[in-house]
Amino acid sequence: MAIQSVFDRLKKKEPLHVYYLYSKENFLLEEALSILKEALLSSAMKDLNCHTFHIRESDISSIISTGYTMPFMAERRVIIIKGMEDINAAQSQQLAEYIKNPCSTTSLVLIAHTGKIEKGNALILELERRGCIFPLNAISKKELPLWVKTGVKNAGKEISEEAVDYLTGMVGEDLMDIKAEIDKLILFTGNKSVIDMADVEAVVSDIKVNSMFDLTDSIGRKDFKSALKALNKIIEGGEQPVRILGMIARQFRILLKIKTLRKKGTPANRIAGIAGIFPYHLDNYIKQSSQFTEDELVDIFDKLHRTDIAIKSERLHRLIFEKLVMDLCLGKVTQSR
Repeated sequence: MAIQSVFDRLKKKEPLHVYYLYSKENFLLEEALSILKEALLSSAMKDLNCHTFHIRESDISSIISTGYTMPFMAERRVIIIKGMEDINAAQSQQLAEYIKNPCSTTSLVLIAHTGKIEKGNALILELERRGCIFPLNAISKKELPLWVKTGVKNAGKEISEEAVDYLTGMVGEDLMDIKAEIDKLILFTGNKSVIDMADVEAVVSDIKVNSMFDLTDSIGRKDFKSALKALNKIIEGGEQPVRILGMIARQFRILLKIKTLRKKGTPANRIAGIAGIFPYHLDNYIKQSSQFTEDELVDIFDKLHRTDIAIKSERLHRLIFEKLVMDLCLGKVTQSR
């Protein structure tokens, strides 16, 4: 299930007696928990009616006793149990018995930091029967742009497609990092309603970003020596391989788009907007696109795909990227596959 669909279900006004949230992503678990607290708890008495326990450090009988306690000057009490991935058989049975006869004014939120659940035990069977298991699967690359847009929209703003592409390319796929950059963008743009490319460049611009630009620009110019120097600087700075590859891929998406638009006879004054770049940089991108034929660019995307597989399965990332840069700059992209 798409993560946004899960969040939408959690926001429903009709509260459940129990929620079971599980994911390997701590950020998603915390975000889902925040949504539930907002939906279930009265802001005035939130602290008095919300209790957090850890399964390894708490007595289940005490938790259940708290569950049967009426909320204080509010409609609902929320009990959060973390570490459910470590629950033992006896605890599982006790919670299953409670869920069969829960307190009508209590919502029990069970949180498991795991990518899968152990089916067949009494607790999971009871949870499945009630339809209250919420898997928070990792957000895919395809879902990431929508997740960014939703986060910005929740803050009362919009963000352009080009800005989303640049943001995720520079920051990578770590949700915590992206959320931190979104928060900075919201503050930076003030009363401005739409976040654009210039805003993202201003907020995430630092030495690391400048080095990344040097790398992609050098590759676009087929300047192997400069590209290799920029690559080594980025790797020594501790940049994640997926971010490096993401920005290289973005560079070639732009070059291919520009080459295609020029082939169609698109006016120069429209190309920059369609390609998602500043008009100031257009001439440079046009020069770079002329360095590659259309067939070469198609082969490059295949090469990038194979590099993506390699960096996820091998550890010699520097060697993998050095070979990629050499292939891109020296024209060795059509080698046998």
